[in-house]
Amino acid sequence: KYDETVYMYEKSLKIDLPPFGDSHFTITTTYKNMESVYRRHQGKYDAAVCMYEKSLKISLSALSDNHPSITKTYNNMGSVYQHQGKYNAVSMYKKSLKINDK
Repeated sequence: KYDETVYMYEKSLKIDLPPFGDSHFTITTTYKNMESVYRRHQGKYDAAVCMYEKSLKISLSALSDNHPSITKTYNNMGSVYQHQGKYNAVSMYKKSLKINDK
């Protein structure tokens, strides 16, 4: 069921990437949706982080550094890293908190 969902998101990217390009903010929604499936339903944490990184790269170039979307992405990445037992979870949480403190 979830493999089919990821397949549909990948299909969506194939449609959206040519007209928008890989740095258009519209694409972040698909990356975030894919991340959700990978993380919540499939336990594919490395794939989830990859989607977060792609989304974050676009968001950082399209939005202000203190946008709530960026804070949420850092926080969610921290959650994935924490679940994996990786120390860089702390770094992600600190980035999220730093933005929230502004």
